[in-house]
Amino acid sequence: LFLQVQTKRLSSGTLTNEPILEYSVIALAGLAALAALLLFGLWSYHVFLISQGKTTKEHLKGRRVEGLHDEPTFCAPRGPPLFDPHAEVSASEVRKAAKQRE
Repeated sequence: LFLQVQTKRLSSGTLTNEPILEYSVIALAGLAALAALLLFGLWSYHVFLISQGKTTKEHLKGRRVEGLHDEPTFCAPRGPPLFDPHAEVSASEVRKAAKQRE
């Protein structure tokens, strides 16, 4: 990429270079390179996590989830739900639970 520097004649008759366009392109290229470097680092970290068979949370906390491979859930049926999301709850039970929390 070749950029020409625009010259400007001052009132004194001397020529000056205005490399504003060049500096703009260099700054933009620097930002793009920084973004590419950060994205490559993020991609590398996730490749590492995949190779270790860990999640981000497991890696950051430094511990594994017990029984993770006993019943896989990826493209497999999950176990029974822990609660019924469609069950009705009476208002008196909600008030009673709220008072117990206080």
